[in-house]
Amino acid sequence: MKNRPAFSVILLLVSILFTSSAVFAQPEPIQLKTEKVLNGNWDYYIERVIDARAPGQVFATLWYRDGSGNMKNYTSDLSGGSKNALSSFLTDGLPRSTEGRPLNIRILECMIRESNEGTHVSGRVTLKVQFELEKDWGTQPLTTYNMNLKYTRSIHNLEYIEPALRKVLGNSLRYIHN
Repeated sequence: MKNRPAFSVILLLVSILFTSSAVFAQPEPIQLKTEKVLNGNWDYYIERVIDARAPGQVFATLWYRDGSGNMKNYTSDLSGGSKNALSSFLTDGLPRSTEGRPLNIRILECMIRESNEGTHVSGRVTLKVQFELEKDWGTQPLTTYNMNLKYTRSIHNLEYIEPALRKVLGNSLRYIHN
């Protein structure tokens, strides 16, 4: 049993390889970073974000390569839930001065869809929101904002997904601000 230490090392390495593929088999939920999209004075503020998306709709369908090297798709959500994460981003993205007029943002559609293109992944972030002015008698729809952003990424790199989503959401706030 002269090779017992070598055998133990090999066994340890093999067990690490097999357990790591199980641990890292599916990526984590998308971590949406909140940021101030614009600063300065504004005549409005975001009062409420209303999630009016279709019930049960999957937020994201993404692709990755698992520990065995197989291409797999999976459904994902934003960390903390898409309703809470989107609401936080949109509410905190613009200056909040309650001296202004209150606006509501109604999320009609927000999703990420990817397709497997072999060595890379093609993705699309879709956003449709309606901006509404809060009045004493109810809400008055002002305008609807639609945007699709397409991206291509390596199957190994999931880092492009969150910045693409942040860009689309930020553009909606810039749109209503201007």
